[in-house]
Amino acid sequence: MKKVILLVLVLLMVLSVFCTGDVSGKTIPLPKIEVVKGAIESVSVSSIRIGGKDIGIEKDTVLRLNGKSAIISDIKVGMQAIAICENIDNKLVARLVLVFNELSITKTFTISGIVTSISQNAIVVSGKTIGINADTKVRLKGKLVSLSEIQVGDRVIVHGEYSQDVYVAKEILIISHKEFEMRTYITEIGSNYIKVKDFDYQIFVNDKTSITKVGIGRIAFTDLKVGDPVQIHARFDSTSGNYLATSIVVLAFKPKTAVAVGGTISFIDLENKTLKLSELPLITFKFPQDYKGKIKITDLKVGDRVLILGKYVDVSTVEILNIIAFKIRIPKKP
Repeated sequence: MKKVILLVLVLLMVLSVFCTGDVSGKTIPLPKIEVVKGAIESVSVSSIRIGGKDIGIEKDTVLRLNGKSAIISDIKVGMQAIAICENIDNKLVARLVLVFNELSITKTFTISGIVTSISQNAIVVSGKTIGINADTKVRLKGKLVSLSEIQVGDRVIVHGEYSQDVYVAKEILIISHKEFEMRTYITEIGSNYIKVKDFDYQIFVNDKTSITKVGIGRIAFTDLKVGDPVQIHARFDSTSGNYLATSIVVLAFKPKTAVAVGGTISFIDLENKTLKLSELPLITFKFPQDYKGKIKITDLKVGDRVLILGKYVDVSTVEILNIIAFKIRIPKKP
């Protein structure tokens, strides 16, 4: 009888190991940054070999040839390159590849680190003061964003040029925000965390996280579902090394819903034909390929007051059907 009881206990222990699993989810560590310099030895659609190292190319990898936007077919074996990469599971993935075939790279610099200070014309990264100007490009996940997107505490990669100890940024890549707010969709739910579209890391919840649903009010974490459209605010906790949600709002959202909104243009991306309004910073307004309106994106500038007629493509993107610009005249003093 004792042998039977012992056998049952052993079986229960074994089953608990196989069935329980890690319900809290394994924390995904923040990326390690590596900079690879050298001659290009081979190149394909999905990878590039620089200085003896194989580097993955993804859809959000930014490619620059002699300082200008490029595509993979523009890059040739023998050119000199600087690749700023993330080391993910001992595999290098390029976030920015700078290629040169005419210009010297001896007067260029690349710095990665934490932003400790921001002013109107400079940022401080890893103790180095770096100038910024109207030509400085800022990218988040491969897409151009406003300089105002950079926050103290963000982890960034900065590439630029220097002369006589004066450093000027040409390109700034935001690798991770210390704090952020976004509209997106839930893609995974664990016992105490969620994952969302277009964000690589788990976002943990605790008893201080506010969870609400539009039209209902406060709801429980267990009421969340994969696919829910949400607006989420999160911050990076340096103690735990995790992102923590301060608030999650489940939105009442229907695709293709018509929208009419007015506001002030705060950012224009000519590459992707998108713009943002200062009144709705979480929404991207996009010009479609078949846009037939009279006013084109090249007719607009930051600060313009506009009325946009369009429709929702997803929870964070509105397709522009027409746009009207308002010219505000300031009356002259008598």
